[in-house]
Amino acid sequence: LISSDKVNQAQYLISIAHNEEEKTQKAAIFHAIRLLYPYFPRPGQTDALHHLIYRKKDLILIAKTSFGKSMIPQAVSMLVKKSITIVILPLDQIGKEQEQYIEQMAGKPYFLNANSINNSILQKIADAQYTHILMSPELAVSKRLLPVLETPKFKEQLCLVVIDEAHLVAHWGVKFRLDYSRLNLLRIVVGQQTQWYACSATLDPSTLDAMIKGVGFDTNVTIQRTSIDRPELLLRLGIIPKKSGKAFTALRFVFDPDPLSTNLARVKPTDIPKTIIFFDSKDDIQKAHGVLMAYLQSHPKYQYTKKEASDVVRVFTRDTHDEDKDALIAEFQKPSDSSIIRVVLATEALGIGVNKLSDVRRAINYGIPKGGIHPFFGSEVDGPAEMEKPAKSSFLFNNGR
Repeated sequence: LISSDKVNQAQYLISIAHNEEEKTQKAAIFHAIRLLYPYFPRPGQTDALHHLIYRKKDLILIAKTSFGKSMIPQAVSMLVKKSITIVILPLDQIGKEQEQYIEQMAGKPYFLNANSINNSILQKIADAQYTHILMSPELAVSKRLLPVLETPKFKEQLCLVVIDEAHLVAHWGVKFRLDYSRLNLLRIVVGQQTQWYACSATLDPSTLDAMIKGVGFDTNVTIQRTSIDRPELLLRLGIIPKKSGKAFTALRFVFDPDPLSTNLARVKPTDIPKTIIFFDSKDDIQKAHGVLMAYLQSHPKYQYTKKEASDVVRVFTRDTHDEDKDALIAEFQKPSDSSIIRVVLATEALGIGVNKLSDVRRAINYGIPKGGIHPFFGSEVDGPAEMEKPAKSSFLFNNGR
């Protein structure tokens, strides 16, 4: 837990550098961050914070997951006295995690969702009692909240609006979660004096253009790019055999031990590499789950009981109950030699904002993704540093016949 004294020291360093040269301002940010975090800030993080705090301009950051994009919106309202940051998040789980982290930094965050919003909380928001307000896009543009955001005291202290996982403005804003496409309404309400920060690991040119237009960024907005190369990943393409796409038999290979040269009479669950398979539809997930469960129970090398098979193969979609989601992620995050879950069949609800998943050896996209390559690929796959072999990201396509 960070002491309030350290927060005050950090804010003092930032305040006295306002009229100094850029080099001095960045040095102030560097030392202020060191007071609040157990590590030195990356140069790119310092550049982003300088742009938002001292230049007071909008910013779009494109950087891989391990860069630490979320540190930037956490830090701004910890470094700038009497300031408020709104953070737009896609999932409740991310909001809860961010709220806990900011609390440990002696901030005053509030995670606002359908269960936590009430008149008392709205009055506290209007009275500027929080440093960070974490919420979904649906709440951000809701009739209940927008009038609160227009109150003079709140608007005076609001310094930053953040869109986390900004690619979702384009990917989800058209058909899935339409309020992502209405965030420009929030920009109108809070006014032009408030800076906006959008970040993602996966903003290709068309998605970036759609996000800029959808949110109302200026066409000349500063775009900060860092390397998203992942040399530890191996990308592979595969063809789903003819007429077997909906039979899902092409996925049986995920249960093969790694390395393939291992010749085992019976394959234990811990011999199966941890794997995530992404699908476009929940119907396909349920059908694939049935096929793979039957395979594990019938094949001579496995012959698992129904319970053993259901432990090994799990399903994660937006409809999965929140408690089940939390339990699945907690188990899957365990080291490879102790996690009972080996294969997760998922929609893109998994990977959005989820902390690194330990020892995931393979990520697979089954079929051509309708919304573009899932952001999980090249960002969340995380093999331990001591592994000599790269983690594998695979794309399986129908042969078209």
